[in-house]
Amino acid sequence: MSVNQPVTPLPAATVILIRPHADGTQVYLTKRPSTMRFLPGYCVFPGGKLEAADSRFPKHCLHGGETGNLAVDVDYYVAAARELFEEVGILLYHGEKQAIGADMWRAWREKVSRDAAAFGDIFRETRWRLDLTALRYFGHRVTPKSSLYRYNTRFFLALLPEGQEPDPDPVEIEQGFWMAPQEALRRGEQGELKFVQPTRASLTALAAYRGGPFPMLP
Repeated sequence: MSVNQPVTPLPAATVILIRPHADGTQVYLTKRPSTMRFLPGYCVFPGGKLEAADSRFPKHCLHGGETGNLAVDVDYYVAAARELFEEVGILLYHGEKQAIGADMWRAWREKVSRDAAAFGDIFRETRWRLDLTALRYFGHRVTPKSSLYRYNTRFFLALLPEGQEPDPDPVEIEQGFWMAPQEALRRGEQGELKFVQPTRASLTALAAYRGGPFPMLP
């Protein structure tokens, strides 16, 4: 490959996890370890590239995509939900609650981190369905051509499910924290937090939210 030829961007999905707060909506940000090759020390939302297994997720284990009303291909929704579970332990499922212990939850995450196909196995075993309605399409960004690592990323919003709390993966995440978008932007301007442009654009759009439908990523 010529040194001047841009890297082909990989399809990817990112989830902006949100929760209501007394001062307004908060988002869940994760700080990448300084040892990472891509964006070391930057604050990002949970996400990652699509895997081949995402396209093979069992269709009978999906909830909410039957009417063809998805904004983008279902593979992006599956990848977004899988990455959210793998990185911070939040599972977007539809079905009866079951007594799943912390050890089993952790074992599931470890299996998914090793093999993306294991994500579908969780839903087969529990007879839950992946809740596509829990993911709201938010926008689309492509990493600049000058970057050595490029991603064609679809962004989604997801409300924190009742009874669940983020538990960041210590390998991929140095720190995870809730913060109001306005505060995150302020700290970014002061140099306390580092953001790439898509993350900053997402925070800016959400900072302007005052109720009603959420805005799209500008």
